[in-house]
Amino acid sequence: MNAKNIFKMEMYKNIKDKTYMIVLAVFISLSLLLNFSWLAVSLTNIDFQNFPILLTFLSITTVFAVIGLAIFSLLYPFHLLNIDYKNKVMSLMIASGVSRVKYYFVKIGTTILTQLIALFLVLVVPFVTFFIFNQETVFSLFRSLDLLVHSADIFMGLLSYILGLVAMMVTMALAVIITRGRTSGLFVYIAFNFTSRILQTVLMSLFFLFLAQGGTSDFSMSFVSNNSFFSIGYHIIEILVFGLIGIFYLRKQDL
Repeated sequence: MNAKNIFKMEMYKNIKDKTYMIVLAVFISLSLLLNFSWLAVSLTNIDFQNFPILLTFLSITTVFAVIGLAIFSLLYPFHLLNIDYKNKVMSLMIASGVSRVKYYFVKIGTTILTQLIALFLVLVVPFVTFFIFNQETVFSLFRSLDLLVHSADIFMGLLSYILGLVAMMVTMALAVIITRGRTSGLFVYIAFNFTSRILQTVLMSLFFLFLAQGGTSDFSMSFVSNNSFFSIGYHIIEILVFGLIGIFYLRKQDL
């Protein structure tokens, strides 16, 4: 089986996952409800001093929705990565002659794509509706951003986010491989990620200290680009290190 067919099979399997599609539909519906609620409040200029309960309800609901989305963003890719261990699909595919390395890369790719589609569906609705009713606010925000950061900085920030997402999936895949798809893999991933974030913070502090001592004239102006530049480099190292270890374990693993 070639990579293209494996990719199609994995995407079909992800999309047909009824439980997680229901959860995704709930988040999309909640996103729509909250978005139109806040939009109605902003357009009608409601004085919240007269409606404290309404403000409290909307605020608490929004906070819980954001927390829920963060949890979903963690559990959803973990589920996609470990499900083939639990239902023995991976061992059957490997036994049928599928390359372990090929399977690894396809699995990472389909998980990232499925995650991006889910986040897009949940987040694009609020942005589009907000843009339709508040075009001037959106344009002024973009103009303000253009004054604060350069287009290159925005591109670097997006690249850093994408590489960070890839690093997250590669690290999570390693945790899944080491624990053979058990639930404990989620805690192993959290430990890996926590350790990596501490190391990133320490190295970033040393990086900026080096730049400051180097007498960079536009250090304050280039903070955003320097931060993105460091993050991109660090995420690439994360991907290489955790990815190579994951592939090594998967190739040696008795399935």
